[in-house]
Amino acid sequence: MTGMEPATFIPIQTVPQTGRFVFDKPGTYAVFFHNISGRMQFVINSRGVNLQIFGLYTGEGSDAFSLETIQLHNSPSSTSNLLIRGVFHDASHFVYEGLIRIEKRAHDSRAYQKNQNIILSEKVFVSSKPNLEILARDVFCTHGSTTGRINQGQLLYLMSRGLPVIQGKRLMAAGFIRGLFGEIEQLGFKKEVLYHKQAALKKYD
Repeated sequence: MTGMEPATFIPIQTVPQTGRFVFDKPGTYAVFFHNISGRMQFVINSRGVNLQIFGLYTGEGSDAFSLETIQLHNSPSSTSNLLIRGVFHDASHFVYEGLIRIEKRAHDSRAYQKNQNIILSEKVFVSSKPNLEILARDVFCTHGSTTGRINQGQLLYLMSRGLPVIQGKRLMAAGFIRGLFGEIEQLGFKKEVLYHKQAALKKYD
């Protein structure tokens, strides 16, 4: 990127019927969505696209979310990075399947996919399946998925400082969520993402 291309923040409230989001002009794009189920296909049809995708899931009660994402690179010299974070309470469910597909003509592309989840109840169910389909040469693609509980060492430290266990867990979950918004803010969208950050953290304050 030269620094001259446009930078755009795209909050997704609902998934369109086609499920497709097409990027056909060079530039930096930051996509954000919160607690949305559905199939989302992010299609890159231009060189110089720098696409950053952020999803947040905060499940409680009997909430159930199902998400499928596809990062489809049709053009060379393009980038897509996806980060999905989830915090799940009670008996909430989250099923995620992600795919990075690099078409043969999309050489010199970079793509990354990560899903990170925190489980705060024995009754939570999480399934996460990242996948790669690489048809081009000279590309760099990675993916990863982690699901686990609150770090007990950190929790014990907070409790030693006088915090009740429930409050300590909430504080750590809030920090995990803030980390995702920090990534968006580093892209220059601090003002644009403020409302979404405040809404997501409201129940953790």
